[in-house]
Amino acid sequence: MNGILVLCSLPVHTHFMINRSAHLTAVLLVCATAFTSCNKDEDGNGTHAVFTEGRFVENDCAEADSLHSLTGTLPTSIFFKNESSQTLKIYWVNFTGGRTLYHDEVTPGESELQGTFLEHPWYIANADEECITVVTALRPTVTDTVIFRD
Repeated sequence: MNGILVLCSLPVHTHFMINRSAHLTAVLLVCATAFTSCNKDEDGNGTHAVFTEGRFVENDCAEADSLHSLTGTLPTSIFFKNESSQTLKIYWVNFTGGRTLYHDEVTPGESELQGTFLEHPWYIANADEECITVVTALRPTVTDTVIFRD
């Protein structure tokens, strides 16, 4: 799959597929509901991410190795808030698709404010390097929040 999947809970569950080479700013979503991304085992244990739809593109962890940053032109920031019981690691997905560690230990109760660009994905993992989510901000010049919970 050569794209980024955007999930939006409208009256009918809608999936938008955009080509990675297209600018994310061309995608306009009007959603105000909370979206939850889960990384739970079969017993329901694990951490999940909660954020407002239309503010982030969430990329499937299975597609993480095919993602990379594009040249950033529109600055923004993401506030990562860890309300879970796990320590998190936050990686920038660089221009070649590699992961650059920015925050090694975001412990329970901690938060990190990260400057970024709209075209830059962020890979969030637990301490065991298991992917929780990969997000890319959609709104320029504002700070939007991703909250991690058990």
